[in-house]
Amino acid sequence: MLPTRISCERSLLRPWRPSDRASLLRHVDDRAVARNLRRVPHPYTDADADWWLGVVATDPPPPGVWAIEVDGEAVGAIGLERGSDIEEHSVEVGYWLGRAYWGRGIVTEALRAVTAAALAEPDIAR
Repeated sequence: MLPTRISCERSLLRPWRPSDRASLLRHVDDRAVARNLRRVPHPYTDADADWWLGVVATDPPPPGVWAIEVDGEAVGAIGLERGSDIEEHSVEVGYWLGRAYWGRGIVTEALRAVTAAALAEPDIAR
């Protein structure tokens, strides 16, 4: 079972909350962030934030989806997507981070933590 919270040196990976709406809009509604993401529109609207939080800010939270929190604010996201069919024992990692937090090693550290958690699962091989 993937952990719902993962403590890193520079951040906390934790479930999304409805109260993250303002920080989500502030950090992801940036062309420099969105241009590297397949599933995030730009501009990122209130309706987009409401949809996303409706999917992930649930109780219990969906496994393998975390907000990246720095100094008490959700400034990014990281998650795992399971493969299907012949790739059922593989996961793909996706992430984004608000531009103000780039270059600090936050995502590198989060990737290491999420990868270790995924590979600790008995049914995930890569």
